[in-house]
Amino acid sequence: MNSGVDVSAVSAKSFRLGVNRLSACNWENNMSNAGSDWHNSSDIYLVQNAAEEFPDVLADVIFNAAYDARKWKVTYTLITLQMLGYVSSAKSGEVKEENAAPSDYWIKVVNRKGGEFVADPDLTDNKVYMDELLNYLITNLGKSDTETCIKAYSLDNEPALWQHTHSLVQREPLFCAKLFEKSVDLAAVVKVMDGVVDISVYSSIDGEDEITVKIIVTNRLIHDDTPVSITLSSDKTYESAVVYSLYGDSPLVCKLDGVGEITENGFTYTLPAHSVTEFVISVPQAEPEVSEVLSESASESGGNNALPFAIGGVAAVGAAAAVTTFVRNKKKK
Repeated sequence: MNSGVDVSAVSAKSFRLGVNRLSACNWENNMSNAGSDWHNSSDIYLVQNAAEEFPDVLADVIFNAAYDARKWKVTYTLITLQMLGYVSSAKSGEVKEENAAPSDYWIKVVNRKGGEFVADPDLTDNKVYMDELLNYLITNLGKSDTETCIKAYSLDNEPALWQHTHSLVQREPLFCAKLFEKSVDLAAVVKVMDGVVDISVYSSIDGEDEITVKIIVTNRLIHDDTPVSITLSSDKTYESAVVYSLYGDSPLVCKLDGVGEITENGFTYTLPAHSVTEFVISVPQAEPEVSEVLSESASESGGNNALPFAIGGVAAVGAAAAVTTFVRNKKKK
């Protein structure tokens, strides 16, 4: 079950603290930013209904989720760590374009503190540390092999949408190489702090247009290729997929063997070890309707004048496009 659901009303055995706001959630002051969901508003929305057991505590939204899970006997909890790069500062209200990060509306996220962890982090150093957050959670809730702990961590929330949902932070397109770098670095910090924890493999789906869907999937295993099965739930019938991947130690995105046949909108593919792989999946292109007879007048004249006349207005775009345009515009006799 995702956050926002009434835990008491369902029978879930696992709980995910996610959603868009977690990307810019500051664990030190409990501020978060709504991004494109609501006017880029920075506020305490995530903790406004927190349980009375956690009045204004550090990482309030996490402790509240852990409390709810324990109360209703949900045994597996996953929380979202911040990987976007900036979280909300103490300033509240709508964040305008001129206050995009870096500005005093934002605090920089640093994965490693490089110093002693403290129970009361410095709120004036303009940084929040992921390893200090993990230390704080482990100190209070235990490691992931204990009953009271957080069991798993997600590497942020829907990175493929950052440029849309958090455009005041993610100003430029997020490329695979940068996402891979961020993911490996934060995952390494989690492994150092809590060696047996699960780290979520994230996937993103992006509908490009009516005929194309892009899916990005990661394989976090360092040495092992991993087969995945992908099924698209759609009223369209998909035909094939082109595959690109960033993997291993290479800084280059490589084109891999494509998916030549998709059966019932599903296929299986083996991801390279340590990879971020993108599938560009397409529906079949409709065959143009070709008439048996060009037209009454063309038949009578032997067809000699019909083609030059029909393609004359589009000849500049090239013969193939011109012929296609011509054929599609023809009517059957």
